[in-house]
Amino acid sequence: MGERTWALSWEIIEEEERPWLTRFLHGRVPPGAVEDVLQDTWLSFWRLGEEYAQRGRRRPLLQRIAARRAADWHRVHPLEHLNEEQGTVDPEFTGDLLHSLGIKPGSLVWRRIVDDWSLPMLATHFDVPVGTIKSRLFFEKRDLACRLDDWRHSLSGVPITCTHARSDVLGVAPCPQCAAVRGVWKTLIARVGLYDGGFQTTYFSVESDLGLWFDAIFDMRHPVSPAECLWGNSLAVMGPVRRLRNAYGEDLTRRVHTEIVRGQDLLLFPIRYGDGQRFELTQHGTSSQAEAATLIRPSRKHVELHLDIGFGPDSNGATFLELPRTLAMMRADPAPTAITSLHDRVVLLWSQAAALRHYPLVLARYG
Repeated sequence: MGERTWALSWEIIEEEERPWLTRFLHGRVPPGAVEDVLQDTWLSFWRLGEEYAQRGRRRPLLQRIAARRAADWHRVHPLEHLNEEQGTVDPEFTGDLLHSLGIKPGSLVWRRIVDDWSLPMLATHFDVPVGTIKSRLFFEKRDLACRLDDWRHSLSGVPITCTHARSDVLGVAPCPQCAAVRGVWKTLIARVGLYDGGFQTTYFSVESDLGLWFDAIFDMRHPVSPAECLWGNSLAVMGPVRRLRNAYGEDLTRRVHTEIVRGQDLLLFPIRYGDGQRFELTQHGTSSQAEAATLIRPSRKHVELHLDIGFGPDSNGATFLELPRTLAMMRADPAPTAITSLHDRVVLLWSQAAALRHYPLVLARYG
């Protein structure tokens, strides 16, 4: 496609996509900022060139870019500006806001934001290295950004985007609508009991463009012996590990390596004496990576989801699947323990995943 032809095509694309994209941004930034964020979105999309010009590919990408540009806007506008928008002047606004979001006085984020402690002061107070403080602040500030985004949407009356099925992983306080449901989940999982080999809670969160978040929380029944042992069951083709932490919040991503197990490249890491008995892992795959891992198998009208998780001897686990609003569940085999709708997103739970006759297989349709 020549430069002139591409320019003409660009005008057509912008005319087709502007209405829904503008509505999308109105739910994420104040009205006065919509046009600026919209222009930033178009600029980012334009830089990608002709490859994403087809209608079937460009809409999911435009939505993802717009969400990121909206998040960028929120990051560069201070909370004091929000306070002015609400027509109030409260010197304790930041502390009150953090408290309403579940951030407790004396916590790491509170000490950093409200008390304005330096990194060395935080390291001394919490008795960990400065590097660990930086790592924890990175993840906790990101989680705080999610909570602030929910708070902004609650002010505007726009329904929030539900990521609360992953609350344990993200550290996000569940909203009131989700709290009761999460209590039911915990009760169902608690009935499974304790296993000598440990218990793994796995979350599959499907995005609207069929990208996939894979999260795992592994709780060991007994402390690891002084000798090292390997753990991990995620496919390398799904992309690199985004986050890996031990029971004390220490970053373990440098330990991850690829190893061939039964003909597959798996991402494994050594568990060491002193890591504690809890590990959290997060991995994200694009739609093509999730398809290459055969976890997601799309067709013209349907999507098959293969929640392929293995368990070690004497271990068990729970498996969650969160579907986007763009997918409607048709059937699941084996039948899940519970099916819930959170903010128009279907969440399925298998509370005894290791006891299933085979890993969960879900068929969903575009809708």
